[in-house]
Amino acid sequence: MAKVYGFTNREDIPRIGRVVKRVEGGAPPGDSYRQNGNRGDFGRVLIGKANSAIAKGTGATDNVSLWDGVQGSEADTGLDVTVFNYLKDIGSAKWVVFVETVRGYVMLDGEC
Repeated sequence: MAKVYGFTNREDIPRIGRVVKRVEGGAPPGDSYRQNGNRGDFGRVLIGKANSAIAKGTGATDNVSLWDGVQGSEADTGLDVTVFNYLKDIGSAKWVVFVETVRGYVMLDGEC
Protein backbone atom coordinates (compact mmCIF):
# COMPACT_ATOMS: atom_id res chain seq x y z
CA MET A 1 0.00 0.00 0.00
CA ALA A 2 1.30 3.48 -0.86
CA LYS A 3 2.25 5.77 1.99
CA VAL A 4 0.06 8.87 2.28
CA TYR A 5 1.74 12.09 3.44
CA GLY A 6 -0.06 14.91 5.18
CA PHE A 7 0.50 17.91 7.40
CA THR A 8 0.54 16.19 10.76
CA ASN A 9 3.57 17.79 12.42
CA ARG A 10 6.17 20.58 12.15
CA GLU A 11 8.49 18.48 9.97
CA ASP A 12 5.89 18.23 7.20
CA ILE A 13 6.11 21.85 6.04
CA PRO A 14 9.86 21.83 5.23
CA ARG A 15 9.45 18.41 3.58
CA ILE A 16 6.62 19.65 1.36
CA GLY A 17 8.66 22.79 0.57
CA ARG A 18 11.56 20.64 -0.66
CA VAL A 19 9.21 18.61 -2.86
CA VAL A 20 7.62 21.73 -4.37
CA LYS A 21 11.04 23.28 -5.05
CA ARG A 22 12.16 20.11 -6.83
CA VAL A 23 9.02 19.93 -8.97
CA GLU A 24 9.07 23.63 -9.87
CA GLY A 25 12.62 23.68 -11.19
CA GLY A 26 14.96 23.42 -8.23
CA ALA A 27 15.98 19.88 -9.13
CA PRO A 28 19.63 19.20 -9.83
CA PRO A 29 20.84 19.38 -13.46
CA GLY A 30 20.46 16.09 -15.27
CA ASP A 31 16.90 15.35 -14.20
CA SER A 32 15.01 13.77 -17.08
CA TYR A 33 12.43 16.56 -17.50
CA ARG A 34 15.07 19.21 -18.19
CA GLN A 35 15.64 20.33 -21.78
CA ASN A 36 18.05 22.73 -23.49
CA GLY A 37 21.23 20.96 -22.40
CA ASN A 38 20.68 21.24 -18.63
CA ARG A 39 21.76 24.89 -18.62
CA GLY A 40 19.96 25.87 -15.42
CA ASP A 41 16.51 26.49 -14.07
CA PHE A 42 13.46 27.12 -16.18
CA GLY A 43 11.99 30.58 -15.98
CA ARG A 44 15.30 32.37 -16.46
CA VAL A 45 14.90 35.69 -18.25
CA LEU A 46 17.63 36.06 -20.88
CA ILE A 47 18.79 38.66 -23.40
CA GLY A 48 20.11 38.34 -26.89
CA LYS A 49 20.13 39.75 -30.39
CA ALA A 50 18.09 38.59 -33.35
CA ASN A 51 20.28 36.84 -35.93
CA SER A 52 17.78 37.85 -38.62
CA ALA A 53 14.34 39.43 -38.74
CA ILE A 54 11.85 37.45 -36.63
CA ALA A 55 8.23 37.72 -37.75
CA LYS A 56 5.37 37.56 -35.26
CA GLY A 57 4.18 33.97 -34.87
CA THR A 58 7.47 32.34 -35.88
CA GLY A 59 10.45 30.66 -34.27
CA ALA A 60 13.11 29.80 -36.84
CA THR A 61 15.96 27.54 -35.71
CA ASP A 62 18.80 29.40 -33.93
CA ASN A 63 17.19 32.79 -34.58
CA VAL A 64 18.68 34.53 -31.49
CA SER A 65 22.25 34.83 -30.24
CA LEU A 66 22.42 34.58 -26.45
CA TRP A 67 24.25 37.40 -24.66
CA ASP A 68 25.48 37.32 -21.05
CA GLY A 69 27.76 39.14 -18.64
CA VAL A 70 27.81 42.07 -16.28
CA GLN A 71 24.87 44.39 -16.87
CA GLY A 72 25.90 47.08 -19.34
CA SER A 73 28.91 45.04 -20.54
CA GLU A 74 27.18 41.97 -21.96
CA ALA A 75 28.84 40.00 -24.75
CA ASP A 76 27.76 37.37 -27.25
CA THR A 77 28.18 33.90 -25.71
CA GLY A 78 28.49 32.25 -29.13
CA LEU A 79 25.37 30.20 -28.40
CA ASP A 80 22.40 30.52 -30.77
CA VAL A 81 18.96 29.47 -29.54
CA THR A 82 15.52 29.06 -31.08
CA VAL A 83 13.06 31.56 -29.62
CA PHE A 84 9.35 31.54 -30.51
CA ASN A 85 7.89 35.01 -31.06
CA TYR A 86 4.17 35.45 -30.28
CA LEU A 87 4.22 39.24 -30.00
CA LYS A 88 5.48 41.45 -32.83
CA ASP A 89 7.91 41.64 -35.73
CA ILE A 90 11.55 42.05 -34.62
CA GLY A 91 14.25 43.43 -36.90
CA SER A 92 17.62 41.81 -37.51
CA ALA A 93 20.34 42.56 -34.90
CA LYS A 94 17.76 44.02 -32.47
CA TRP A 95 17.87 43.31 -28.73
CA VAL A 96 15.36 40.75 -27.44
CA VAL A 97 14.30 39.55 -24.01
CA PHE A 98 13.11 35.96 -23.69
CA VAL A 99 12.36 33.31 -21.10
CA GLU A 100 13.34 29.64 -20.86
CA THR A 101 10.30 27.34 -20.48
CA VAL A 102 9.84 23.58 -20.39
CA ARG A 103 8.94 23.75 -24.10
CA GLY A 104 11.87 25.93 -25.15
CA TYR A 105 12.42 29.69 -25.33
CA VAL A 106 9.62 32.26 -25.68
CA MET A 107 10.03 35.94 -26.61
CA LEU A 108 8.95 38.48 -23.98
CA ASP A 109 9.86 41.68 -25.84
CA GLY A 110 12.26 43.14 -28.36
CA GLU A 111 13.34 46.24 -30.22
CA CYS A 112 11.32 46.96 -33.36
